[in-house]
Amino acid sequence: MDIITEVNNITVKDGSALTFGNFDGVHLGHQALIKDMVQRTREQNLESILVTFNPHPQTVLDENCKRRFLLQSFRDRLEKIKKLGVDKVVCIKFDKNFSKIEPIEFIKILVKNYFPKYIFSNKNNYFGYKKRGDLDLLLKYSKKMNYNVIDVEYIKKSNKIISSSLIRGMVEKGDLLTVKKLLGRNLEIEGKVVRGSGIGSKIGFPTANLEISEMVMLPNDGVYYVKVVEGKEVFSGMCNIGFRPTIGSQKNRCIEVHLINKEGIDLYGKKIKIIIIKFIRNETKFNSMEELKGQLVIDKELCLKY
Repeated sequence: MDIITEVNNITVKDGSALTFGNFDGVHLGHQALIKDMVQRTREQNLESILVTFNPHPQTVLDENCKRRFLLQSFRDRLEKIKKLGVDKVVCIKFDKNFSKIEPIEFIKILVKNYFPKYIFSNKNNYFGYKKRGDLDLLLKYSKKMNYNVIDVEYIKKSNKIISSSLIRGMVEKGDLLTVKKLLGRNLEIEGKVVRGSGIGSKIGFPTANLEISEMVMLPNDGVYYVKVVEGKEVFSGMCNIGFRPTIGSQKNRCIEVHLINKEGIDLYGKKIKIIIIKFIRNETKFNSMEELKGQLVIDKELCLKY
């Protein structure tokens, strides 16, 4: 998969089928749309092009946006898209200037640079200045600009349209089973291992402390059974998310993971992925480090059963 960071820095030989959007989470609805597009290109010897935006438009349009709301990092988004067989991804830098582009001008950019024979979209995909562009506008100019619009049907679960906002709500509620059903996979957290306080090692539970994008959502505070992916290696682990109240007050939420089936693995400085498998318990303040250690032994035994 080719990744293009300049709008016009691309060569399209025989036309394309394209789609555009944020694709946060690359959930089952996104996957169905992308798979339809890729299949069409293979049948007609076209190139599949996905146009997306970085950073997420909400972080630019809402200057007060400080909360974590993304379902994944941009890197992980590209990784998931690549697995679906897309030929080219165009990553448009979203800034204040780009946010003011009128919808018709955005369509012209797509047509001029990517020569689409097909544009895949749906009724929930808005674009251009103040979201004035929609499926009807794409249809209005399709004959004049010589492309066909493919209106992809929504994917539903339990009579609800799958969307990134719906999944975010499920993460906030702690409904990880529904999150898994809507994403088509378990919730994942990706980041870099950084140095911690070393307190875990002193009580026999060394942890890898994870630094992640400040905009990526976290599950509710608590202890989780997880899988830890580093390169091609996969380990079982237990992960604590929260403020570590027994150890001392933390201003920011921490993510730390202890490997339960491996010892002596040095993950410092490496990028890892944590796959959330099962909620174990809420984060608790214990009266002493010994009491905390005793609970961690119980947590580990529970995790080893999965």
